[in-house]
Amino acid sequence: MDQISLVDRRIDDGQKLILQLARDGFDVTAAFWLKPSEDNWWNLYIASKAVDGNGPAMGYRALQKSQQQLIGTTISLADIKLIGASNPITRDVVKIQRRYSGSAPIRFGGARLGNVSVEEALIYPRLPREKRTPLTLGKRKLKTVVEQTSGLDEMLAPLSPQESRVEQLIVASGISPSQADYWIRKKREEERRRPPIPAGTIVDAEVVAWWGNTPKDDRNPLLRVVAPDGAQGLTFLENTEPV
Repeated sequence: MDQISLVDRRIDDGQKLILQLARDGFDVTAAFWLKPSEDNWWNLYIASKAVDGNGPAMGYRALQKSQQQLIGTTISLADIKLIGASNPITRDVVKIQRRYSGSAPIRFGGARLGNVSVEEALIYPRLPREKRTPLTLGKRKLKTVVEQTSGLDEMLAPLSPQESRVEQLIVASGISPSQADYWIRKKREEERRRPPIPAGTIVDAEVVAWWGNTPKDDRNPLLRVVAPDGAQGLTFLENTEPV
């Protein structure tokens, strides 16, 4: 993915993620794509009171749960930066949002947000929040294997000595540090894929997405399943059966 230009698909996927976070009850004070003046790398910034109250680690865990519900998204955890609602960047973005009443993203550039010199930014309008209670199905038996989702703690862990050496090589070639970090963590994700959850496993299941106005409108909704050993994955209802 060419990070120098921000394409419509990634803008749309960012909005879908923000809406999903709101549905899951995660505070989104502001959200925006930002490209600093000294870097050609776009990042999706999500500002939240949860970061101020609980720290970024818990925020990323909640973020990953919401992100996993968006099948086929072009946005990875490496693209996202969580910041607090009290961050100076957030305060400036909120001021811009308050001056704007439209429904389309706001283009901004050539100035500063907080203490960051900005080449270009795209700010999402403030979105209405809605909360929902997960529809728990209880115990289900897997009829097919289910691929595990990536572990957030592994993805956010500090770089290993070998990864740090690779990062230095990438930066020495002229690539920015943020791009280098992105590709190293993408490599880590590929190398640390977890074994699938076997067919026949008894799991705890809940509905996380459906096609229609309510879960009852979809005969085959998307489920999050959790195995007894803590392994998690996503699958459809038809791939499970009652215990």
